[in-house]
Amino acid sequence: MPESVLRYVVRTKESVILDDASAHSSFSDDAYIRNTPARSILCLPLLKQAKLMGVLHVENNLAPGVFTPSKIAVLKVLASQAAIAWENARLYREQEQGRDELQKAQAALAHVARITTLFSLKASHTIRRMNAPVPGFKSTDTTTAIALVAKF
Repeated sequence: MPESVLRYVVRTKESVILDDASAHSSFSDDAYIRNTPARSILCLPLLKQAKLMGVLHVENNLAPGVFTPSKIAVLKVLASQAAIAWENARLYREQEQGRDELQKAQAALAHVARITTLFSLKASHTIRRMNAPVPGFKSTDTTTAIALVAKF
């Protein structure tokens, strides 16, 4: 692929059409154009909402001027559809990753909920045991109560 043509399309986001690449043009010094028999070269930016998504490079080695306005129009529509499909694939991939992260977070939350429930049950049982009457202890005997609490 001719690097100078590619860099130009990426920089300007404009199409490059070389009807006869072997003829003198602003891209004639490109090593690819000098060393390959490419005659007709077309390089289109793949744009979606003015954002460059990629570049479509098409060439013909047999004849000059093969990229007529009607063929270029069809290729531009295809390039536009390719850019949209590419963006949709990226969005779908992000959605899948988000769903995976959500499922992991939900599993972690469920684990925390189970631990919290077990802790609450254990704490409730302990509190009931602490509130149970102690044989031989009067509720007004605070010294004994403090001693019992210290044992726990």
